[in-house]
Amino acid sequence: MTILHDMIALYNALPEDNVYARVLAILLRELKEIPQLSLEQTAELCGVSTITISRLLKKIGCGSFRSFRQQIEDVVDGYPKYNRVIPIPMINAGQVTDGFFECLMNELGRLRNELDADAVAKACAMIREADEVHFCDMYANGHAKRQFQADLCMDGKKVRCHSTLDTGIRTTADGPAPVVLATVLSVVKNYGDMSRGLKQVHENGCRCIVIASASTPGRVAAYSDCLIRFHGIDSAADNIFIDCIYDVLCMNYRASYID
Repeated sequence: MTILHDMIALYNALPEDNVYARVLAILLRELKEIPQLSLEQTAELCGVSTITISRLLKKIGCGSFRSFRQQIEDVVDGYPKYNRVIPIPMINAGQVTDGFFECLMNELGRLRNELDADAVAKACAMIREADEVHFCDMYANGHAKRQFQADLCMDGKKVRCHSTLDTGIRTTADGPAPVVLATVLSVVKNYGDMSRGLKQVHENGCRCIVIASASTPGRVAAYSDCLIRFHGIDSAADNIFIDCIYDVLCMNYRASYID
């Protein structure tokens, strides 16, 4: 995730007639020009005040215009390395489609061989014991996750979905501990929030199931009661592997407790 992704996310969340949406539309069209502009020149380009630009930067989590300009420059200069699934030599050889599927099939094979079946069974058993299950994931509404949520509702669970970890989730004295099912990846923008949130809900007495890529620091294991790791390739393709894990959880849960 880069500053570009943050800008696009905010742009898509705002009405088209919102002043910040109009400014973002201009900035997104003029990305290559931004590294050469001052704050005043950027404001003039967008037809707004420097205060509006500064307020916009706060909305995308950027502390200063200097930092914003540097992050944009890094994206513009190094874009081929971002979200890279296919090795560049494959692209240069014209193997774009075949290269994508080759990489994807290799990683799916690795996922099949390395996925810990005992961890999957343990996760399902933990969920079965709980009355309340919380899905915490930037993409909590993916198809596989929605299906798993539907299965749990059919099994009488209270299910909630969060795009980040709600640190208010806690156990109570009159029921089993809630289960938090979280995807924690160090390569995404909200990793720090997810990591801190995981620590908090674990301290609140919740039982935590964590799905994490191999590149995610091992400290997440300290806050998880069940850790499901996958190798991944630190790109958008990781969503496919995460959905595969949710599908496996879903099918194992149904086979064990519903069907």
